[in-house]
Amino acid sequence: MNDKQKKILEAIKESDHPMTEIVSRFGDESMKDVQELLKGKLLEIVHGDGYAAFETLKITKLGIMYTYDDYCDVCECLPCDCNWGN
Repeated sequence: MNDKQKKILEAIKESDHPMTEIVSRFGDESMKDVQELLKGKLLEIVHGDGYAAFETLKITKLGIMYTYDDYCDVCECLPCDCNWGN
């Protein structure tokens, strides 16, 4: 995970954001980062109701764990006790 992806997760952790807001905040190239986060199941898309429904990005439980500095993505422990990841 790169720094921009971590910043996107941090922003969405604070509160869910429409996809358009993330792109305007982090730039057009952030769409690639968002796609990678969706692929890794760190984010999910929630579709709104109504005529002008927005696609809202929501962080998953796994995504929240990735925002912690002492989370280990190798053994998936928090804090890391395997000495492989952190």
